[in-house]
Amino acid sequence: MHKVIECRGQSFCVGEKDMSCNLDMAVFIDKNRYVWGLGEDLAIAMVESYEGNIETIMIPGTDFIMIFDEANTVVLAGHKYLFYDCLIMKSTEKGLKAIPADEIDAARNAFKKQTGRYQVGPFEFLAYRIS
Repeated sequence: MHKVIECRGQSFCVGEKDMSCNLDMAVFIDKNRYVWGLGEDLAIAMVESYEGNIETIMIPGTDFIMIFDEANTVVLAGHKYLFYDCLIMKSTEKGLKAIPADEIDAARNAFKKQTGRYQVGPFEFLAYRIS
């Protein structure tokens, strides 16, 4: 049995092995701030879909890495912000890996800690401040 998943305009075929109950996953936070769990293979395919616009930053104080399309960032008042649509994975010596199940809450909390409500002039917004 196979399942086809659409992501960023591309279709991915997920095999039966990938539909198992392996709880290690990447965390994807979409533009509506919904949090999704993605298997490692699908997460890597998503990273590849960024097609050269990829940007990565370490979440401070952790070994989690945030991966996003650089085109989704905004520079306001000299600071760079991301309005979600990012992937969080574990950075290891062997490269990007899914986050172990017992660390997923820590990854979400680390991201949440770096996210805030900002005001630039009359505009207020919720975002992850990159710089």
